[in-house]
Amino acid sequence: RGTSPRGLVGGSKYMFSAADAPVHYPIAQHLEMSFLPSTPIQLFFGCLKAPKTIGGETAVADFRGVARDLNPELRQKLVDKGIQYVRTNHKYGSYFTFDVSDMVGWTDIFVTNDKKEVERICEKEGTPVEWKGDTFVSTTKAQPFQLHPITKELTWSNHIQVFHWTTFPAEVWFAFKRCKDIRLFFLFLFVYAFHMMKYGVLGHQMALTTQFGDGEPITPDDAAEIRRAIHKNMVFNRWAKGDILFLDNLSTSHGRQPTFDKGRTVVVAMGDY
Repeated sequence: RGTSPRGLVGGSKYMFSAADAPVHYPIAQHLEMSFLPSTPIQLFFGCLKAPKTIGGETAVADFRGVARDLNPELRQKLVDKGIQYVRTNHKYGSYFTFDVSDMVGWTDIFVTNDKKEVERICEKEGTPVEWKGDTFVSTTKAQPFQLHPITKELTWSNHIQVFHWTTFPAEVWFAFKRCKDIRLFFLFLFVYAFHMMKYGVLGHQMALTTQFGDGEPITPDDAAEIRRAIHKNMVFNRWAKGDILFLDNLSTSHGRQPTFDKGRTVVVAMGDY
């Protein structure tokens, strides 16, 4: 029930495109599907075609370090209140949006256009569901940290900053400062103004929004502190054709740096121990 648009590759039953969002969209660091009750444990990335220009890295971060380096006051507040996700998906995804989670509709997520079937799936998976017309809405609560089942280390395990409206422009700005690609600077100016107006001024909500467990909003300062801790623990790699990247999805996050190279092709498979 992920939020990124992706499709099966070459008739495979288990290998997917890593993300079908436009390549110049940054994908913030996350543990795959950590907002769901059941998540993949292992991820296997493969590079079929490497980017020829700057950007496009699949950066990774140590989310055990994020749990350690987060501001203690914010960390304790998150522990005390927990978090909640509010998921709002229209029947069909939007093609013209900077909100990646709005690119998929509930018909894509559940692979059916039958509301009753969606309700049966959600009941089986323990997911609350309500309908607002043809719009799927689900509010779930979660804990922001987890203990790794093997190492017993505390790990940052949520999508808080991924689903915060300040993150897209902030990640573009971060990429511009690192890569010095002037196209990223102009992209930042546009998306910053767009997000500030749509979410900051007009008060729209993203298709998947995170809050404290009592409904208190995650502030821009909270999201910035989380990104600071993540960037501190993040490293980059340059893909070469044939490279394989194996990740423990319970401790090591991944994300995509923006690029303007449309030839980049990275695939992913998911599994358990």
